[in-house]
Amino acid sequence: MNVFVTGGSGFVGDHLVERLLQRGDRLWCLTRKPRERLAASIEWIVADLLDVGSYESVLNKIDVVIHLAGLLSTRRREHYQRVNVEGTRALLDACRRAGAPLRRFVHISSIAAMGARDDNTLLRESDPCAPRSEYGKSKLLAEQVVSEFASSLPVVVLRPSLVYGTGDIRSLQYLRSLLGASTATQLSAIQTVSFCHVSDVIECCLLCLERQVASGDLFIVSNPDVYTMDRVRRTLRQVMLALARERVRIAEPALRCLLGRLLPRRAPRQVGKPEYWGCDIGKATSELGFRPGVSFRRGAESTVRWYLDQGLLDTTMVG
Repeated sequence: MNVFVTGGSGFVGDHLVERLLQRGDRLWCLTRKPRERLAASIEWIVADLLDVGSYESVLNKIDVVIHLAGLLSTRRREHYQRVNVEGTRALLDACRRAGAPLRRFVHISSIAAMGARDDNTLLRESDPCAPRSEYGKSKLLAEQVVSEFASSLPVVVLRPSLVYGTGDIRSLQYLRSLLGASTATQLSAIQTVSFCHVSDVIECCLLCLERQVASGDLFIVSNPDVYTMDRVRRTLRQVMLALARERVRIAEPALRCLLGRLLPRRAPRQVGKPEYWGCDIGKATSELGFRPGVSFRRGAESTVRWYLDQGLLDTTMVG
């Protein structure tokens, strides 16, 4: 297929582009920082989403649009509005004007658009949305923009939970805060969380290209396991100990002593309203046939191993 990808040089985009190239698809990738890929079947378009003239001419030959581009962090609310909301509208407007018979427009949103539960129940697509962050508010507004085009374009929205995997620098920053027992981590309102390995996000995205789903439909994408923060710490401790054994040839008791303060054993002190981010993926499972392939333990091991191999993390870090 001819695929137009926005945000193709980002963390998720990098994995998606690799997967699409393996399938033999022809790619046009809109990005502000192109990767140094030499594949003949990929064309980089270095531009902003709002710079429609830089990419509109290619849309009339596109079968699928996968919209990943978005602003994750900024200090100014209007920047979220410009990129995440106005940028999404500009892209959809351009697709509609192009008049190409699109098979699918996949919009990658986030469960941040929903906001956390406060009653320890799972997030479901039917829940009312009450995002708490400016980022989440902008993602919800972007979803609403997408829904406006459901009658003229075959759109679908995916809401991944906490996405992680090799190449994810943002999760590395959070992992370092856990390893260092930072005040920010210890003063947390988060009670539960669901994770989604980047490969599972991509597989669900590809399922949207193959399955018959109604235009405007929406799916939560996640691993079904729900983790308390204590369980996250225990799992990461086990992963770090296992990987340290591969790199440090010392006796097990000494190794455990060395890494004893890697992850704090005490639970974080809650500040503010409790947040429950566990996800129910029943809809994606029943309607898309989505089956997550990577558990958090296995995904954490491969991700932390990558951090170590890249010199971004040290097994001897202590708080």
